[in-house]
Amino acid sequence: MTRKLPIGLWLGLVFGWLAVLTALCAVMAWGALDRVETKREQAAWVASEPFPRVQAVQDALFALRGSYRDALTERDPSRLAQVVSHYRLCRQRLLDAQDRLHAVIAGRAALAAWSRDELDAKAAAAGLLPVIDEMVGMAARGERDDAMRVYVLHVQGQSETLSAPLRRLVGTAYEARSQAEEAVIATRATLTGWLIALLAAGVLSGLAAWWACRRFLLRTLGGPLETLLARMLMLADGRLPEDDGCVRPGSVMAGVSEVAQRWRRIVGEARRMLSVVRALADRSERAASEANLAAIEASAGFAALSTALDHLGRSFDLSRETLRRSALFSDEAAQGAAEGEEAVSRALDSLAAMSERVRAIGALARQTRLLALNAAVEAAAARSAGDGLHVVAGNVRDIAESTAAAVIEVEELLSAALGGMRATGGFLTRGAVDAGELADRLAAMDRAANGQAARVTGLDETLRGMVGASSGNCDHAAQIHDMATELERQVGRLEGELAFFRDA
Repeated sequence: MTRKLPIGLWLGLVFGWLAVLTALCAVMAWGALDRVETKREQAAWVASEPFPRVQAVQDALFALRGSYRDALTERDPSRLAQVVSHYRLCRQRLLDAQDRLHAVIAGRAALAAWSRDELDAKAAAAGLLPVIDEMVGMAARGERDDAMRVYVLHVQGQSETLSAPLRRLVGTAYEARSQAEEAVIATRATLTGWLIALLAAGVLSGLAAWWACRRFLLRTLGGPLETLLARMLMLADGRLPEDDGCVRPGSVMAGVSEVAQRWRRIVGEARRMLSVVRALADRSERAASEANLAAIEASAGFAALSTALDHLGRSFDLSRETLRRSALFSDEAAQGAAEGEEAVSRALDSLAAMSERVRAIGALARQTRLLALNAAVEAAAARSAGDGLHVVAGNVRDIAESTAAAVIEVEELLSAALGGMRATGGFLTRGAVDAGELADRLAAMDRAANGQAARVTGLDETLRGMVGASSGNCDHAAQIHDMATELERQVGRLEGELAFFRDA
């Protein structure tokens, strides 16, 4: 008890110091983070809000000075009034910006000078407002020359008075932004140092605690454990605890101790083998269960696939029959196309003969018309004696002309019929060629369908064999399960028999 108290007290002091140091570092890190966020917000505000606004107002004032000088030089009241209104708008923007910034500037010691410059700018702008209003009235009344020049010079002086605090505001903005950036950098460095110190303190405290715990365990538990192990070895060797542990050679206790040690080694090996056998039995049982489930699922899947293949085989048979009928139809179509081509050829020959005969009739009609003309000439020569002949010749000429016109129409019809028959012959020829190609393609499709049917048949036989193998796997899985159960019983019996040696 006199040894444990100082060590426990020392451990409590170490862990308490570690907790206090960790809490202190956490509080300081939290404060540093808060300061970093504040400085970052301040720098972002300076960069985004006051500096651009004040700079823009100052640039507008510089531009307006030039506009005043141009207006005075040109003596243009309308332009002067426009410049004055622009100046008033610029002044209003400055006042709005100051009103928006006043709430942020208040309460910040780093920007106290900014508040004074803000008040100076407000006073200068307030003194400039009546002068600007008077200038607007004078520009509206059309007054110019000396009075206007005096007011313009007064406005220029007021604008210079207003630009002075604006320049100071810009300088303060630069200074505030630089201070914020420096504060952010310094705070980050401080935070990094505290984090490194916290990490080092944690590592050192952990090492000290580990060393103290190790010494505490060695001092408090080492002795009792050594004594307990020594007594257990004495009991295992068959000796009483009060024995001094010195066994004389050749004694009975030495033989008993040697036998007990051998039995302990045998029991230990048997226990290790028993654990290995039990693990193997568990694995075999799980594998058998998984194999049985997989075999059942595979059997169901193979049965469904076999049914689908049967339907596919019947579909291939129907497709093959359809292809055979299509081949017959294509052969008949090719034969009909050949016969039609031959009939068209005969019709073309007949039309050609008819065309020759029509041409002969046309030639006869032309000759008849010539003869009628000659008869008319002869009748005219015979005068009164040839009146009847003249009438007959006129009738014959009319008939000849009608015949010639009819012959021309018949020739045109025959030409059209001949062209149509030739086109029909071409169509029939191409149809015969297409029918032949279709027959070849149908034959190829028939051969491909036969090959697919053979493959489907082979696949069906393979799947039936796989179904049989799956059934065999189910039987083997059941046998493995039975063997695993029997092995489990044998392991239980072996464990019961070894319990005697464990008790001994």
